[in-house]
Amino acid sequence: MVLLLDECEQAMSHCPLLLRPLIAGLMVAVAASGCGFLYPTDPKPGVPPDHTDKISNALHKPGSEEPFTEQSGCTAYHCHHINLSGGWALAATADSEDEVPNRSPSCYQCHSLKWNERQPRSLEIHYPHNGIEWRLGGSQFVEWWGRTSDWTTIEVFRDNSLIDVLLNQTPSDGVFRIDTIPDNWGPGSRFRVKVTDSNGDGAFSEQFSIVLPKRDADQ
Repeated sequence: MVLLLDECEQAMSHCPLLLRPLIAGLMVAVAASGCGFLYPTDPKPGVPPDHTDKISNALHKPGSEEPFTEQSGCTAYHCHHINLSGGWALAATADSEDEVPNRSPSCYQCHSLKWNERQPRSLEIHYPHNGIEWRLGGSQFVEWWGRTSDWTTIEVFRDNSLIDVLLNQTPSDGVFRIDTIPDNWGPGSRFRVKVTDSNGDGAFSEQFSIVLPKRDADQ
């Protein structure tokens, strides 16, 4: 919001005198209404309790001014994702210790393109990472960050053997949801996900494991 108002103030100096009162009134309306005016507003159910700073009628976590820092946690997979665009995520709730499907809103609803100039030099896979366990029959996702591309391919490997293709030269936004982990993948260890894109960039994830469903593991 601050960035938007700064841009409006700069634009005012180039506006005809007759239009300046109208532009000024619009700026006041935007400032007064926060995210609810002019911007599409995603639903924000179950805002985490650590989001205690109220800025422009929206609750933020302390440290959100620097969202790409590890301390803020804004780019975590259960929060607004590595590019701050939000979307489908897995997060624990007050009712369950297990991570369940949820949805996080996009930071760009209110902050325009304030942080979008930060571009990676190469493709990076941020989830899954080392030590993660996927459960057969459960939902999961793959998250990566790379340069803007026309399409993405996502493959699942165990050791050096290809076991499945999740996405084949299909446009994607950096997060791919897996509705159900199929039984023929595991259980086992030394799994990796490979992501490649139309730029010729590619990367493997760190190794992770696939375990039995809880009902089977408890027997």
